[in-house]
Amino acid sequence: MTLLTTLLLLLGMTSTSFVSGEGTGYVVYMDSERLGWYEIQSQAEQAYNLALPIEDARLHEASCVRVWEMARNWSMAHLRPSGDRWWMGLELTSGTYSEIAAIHALTLEVAIDAWLGSPDHAPVLEAVMSAYGMCYEPVNNTWVVIVRR
Repeated sequence: MTLLTTLLLLLGMTSTSFVSGEGTGYVVYMDSERLGWYEIQSQAEQAYNLALPIEDARLHEASCVRVWEMARNWSMAHLRPSGDRWWMGLELTSGTYSEIAAIHALTLEVAIDAWLGSPDHAPVLEAVMSAYGMCYEPVNNTWVVIVRR
């Protein structure tokens, strides 16, 4: 699943993931993929909920560290206040990670629009990911999302 689909699911703004009546039962779709048919609506809704992406606790923690840093020391290059690269010292497991951030974005929708309008950020939203962590800082309306591919 892509980060964009995940964020839109969180906002309830996607038409590609839903439970739909079909025949005498219910079909579950997640990101346009048919997950299965269920006789009982509650079973279909449970399958849908289990298929939703779950925020990774470690990536959430790392994104919260970064959101406070970015809110106070904004860096277009995603550098830490020490000048180190953004991932240094965050104790992330092995893998490929990306960070996207937005400042002065009153809502997640505003942040998503800004990221989609950026040639550097849109590919992060549209790539398939295996995990994500997101955090928001309300004073400067700063959002940071870290994704693992």
